[in-house]
Amino acid sequence: MKILLDECVPIGDHSMEKVFAEIDFILAESEPEAVAHALGFVRDAALYPHAFREAFHDHLRTSTIWDRFRTLLYAPNFYTRQNAISTVGKLTYEDRAYLLSDAFPFCLEHDPINLPGLLFELHWLTHQWNWSFLQTPPHFRRRNHAVYAWEGRLHPGGL
Repeated sequence: MKILLDECVPIGDHSMEKVFAEIDFILAESEPEAVAHALGFVRDAALYPHAFREAFHDHLRTSTIWDRFRTLLYAPNFYTRQNAISTVGKLTYEDRAYLLSDAFPFCLEHDPINLPGLLFELHWLTHQWNWSFLQTPPHFRRRNHAVYAWEGRLHPGGL
């Protein structure tokens, strides 16, 4: 599927509602590569300076697109989950960190490769480590990822 954002005239000619509806459509109905491009667009639109950045953030704060991000954290495609984790983290909305913490049990059991990224982004958003998941019965993945985090492998130089 072709990414429809490529066919749009500049964002200034469209309402934020229309832009977010298009993003949501791509995230819901497209192949992993198109989803990755749409998530990249969201990250770039939120992070890089441009004329519509403030309006984009204003709409993003209360947008239903966060529900779509939650769904993508559990997507069957590894690459889609990885991009969703990165997007939730890089958008820097601390009040949305719960999306990552809610996805932790799924990631632990079904996607241990993305677990370090999830822990990194969760720390990035909250600026703290919450090790409460280690209080549950021992699990080799929990111990291994805790050791990696403590050794600073989630981020060069430690966190």
